[in-house]
Amino acid sequence: MQGANTILAIFSAIVCIAIIVLIAVSSKKENYVSIGLYLVLIGGLGNLIDRICRGFVVDFIDTPFIATFNIADSFIVIGAFWVLTEELCKSIFATKK
Repeated sequence: MQGANTILAIFSAIVCIAIIVLIAVSSKKENYVSIGLYLVLIGGLGNLIDRICRGFVVDFIDTPFIATFNIADSFIVIGAFWVLTEELCKSIFATKK
């Protein structure tokens, strides 16, 4: 998405703010979800800092046949998977009252 740095930076900032709000309003019962949200937040902030300081995100891990990415991207994917898995497990194993 070359040439869309400003749009991506604004979107990243909005998502980071939304995640901060989610973490702030979430109850202490959702600690595991908060871990995933923190991972997504850290990754988003890392990419946002790159966009602001460099004008682009530096992807330095190149794996053949998979993708080119960076640590921030990894945090975002792992955090999103963490939240999704936690929410899915809560809905599957929820005790009915």
